[in-house]
Amino acid sequence: MGSLILELMTFIEIVTCQMPDRPCLKAPQWQPVIHQVSAENLFYIHRGQGAQYAGTTNFIPYALYFNEFIYLKTNWSRENPGDLSAMVHELTHYMQEQNGISYKCEGDRERLAYEVQEAFLKERFNGMSVYEATGTHILVQIGHMWCDQPNLAKPWEPGY
Repeated sequence: MGSLILELMTFIEIVTCQMPDRPCLKAPQWQPVIHQVSAENLFYIHRGQGAQYAGTTNFIPYALYFNEFIYLKTNWSRENPGDLSAMVHELTHYMQEQNGISYKCEGDRERLAYEVQEAFLKERFNGMSVYEATGTHILVQIGHMWCDQPNLAKPWEPGY
């Protein structure tokens, strides 16, 4: 899986470095640790630890990033657009953390991850949307990107 992770982190770097008004996420030297766990354990980790997740099916996350680990469901498949794009979403969070990017709220952090996930699906799966790949409705995505405070500056700039 190491070569796939490297390929996906390279994609994330290229895409984010071309996005206006977004931080350029450089691929870190180290790859994250990946754990495959049952759907029940994904749900527990998500709810019990307050982790952020990418895409849900009946409230079970496709994947999640927490404490420098990426958790994938046991039946995760690189052939499944939802599974693969959820990994891209979580790798984006890993790279945000490894690049020292801080945000005013979780919604700002999620916004970039969804934008990268959407770009990945458009390029690799003929314009498929996050909703088509994962079943995560756009209103749920907007809810994940919501911040209580309006953004007055770019969250990755010093002094934000």
